[in-house]
Amino acid sequence: MSSKERITYTNSTPTTISARALLRRIKLTKYEAYAYLALIKYGPLNCKSLTRITGIPNGKIYTVMKTLVDEGWAQVSTQIRPKRFYPVDPEIAIMNRIETLREGLNRLETSAKLISHQLKTTSTRVSYHNQSQFRSIRNNKILV
Repeated sequence: MSSKERITYTNSTPTTISARALLRRIKLTKYEAYAYLALIKYGPLNCKSLTRITGIPNGKIYTVMKTLVDEGWAQVSTQIRPKRFYPVDPEIAIMNRIETLREGLNRLETSAKLISHQLKTTSTRVSYHNQSQFRSIRNNKILV
């Protein structure tokens, strides 16, 4: 799929999506997405080549690549000088990222429940109302 393809949706399902847009949706930074896609397209690269191909500043490329290695998007060969970075299989890397995001969301949900319970127990004089009793406006629609 070319990097120039754009996202189009049918009932919230991507029918075509650029690889860069997908990587951004699963929380890679712009530079991380550029670097990973360069590795996928060109194969193993060193930092100098990655900077030239992606336009990532020389002062940032080392941090970007360390993050990609640490988060399982790339592997590094230290046997060759300069170091070369290899892409991890996209299916594996993407599924690992989705699982990491899912775990983070589960931790957030657990924390939110705990905080909600603590807030409710700290006040004895407040009566709580069901959310449906209030009117609110979201996206120009009145919800009751």
